[in-house]
Amino acid sequence: MFHRAPALPKSKSEDLRPEPVKKKRPPVKEEDLKGARGNLSKNQEIKSKTYQVMKQCEQMGSAAPSIFSRARTGDETVFEKSKDEPPKSVFG
Repeated sequence: MFHRAPALPKSKSEDLRPEPVKKKRPPVKEEDLKGARGNLSKNQEIKSKTYQVMKQCEQMGSAAPSIFSRARTGDETVFEKSKDEPPKSVFG
């Protein structure tokens, strides 16, 4: 639990400042939330690499690769480089 520090005596200049007014938010209806959730990404293209891979696999008619799949060989890493191409990085 947090405890408040004892209040310090106020100076005259602090007494003249009005306290900030707290504004109350209007109540939100459940149907407003449902409509807003549907419109969040309605007109935006999803740029996630995971989504792109899943979409490509769906178009090819295969399942997207899974880290839980036993069909993986371990060669599917970003560190595995093909030998016929030059490195794409200067650190490569």
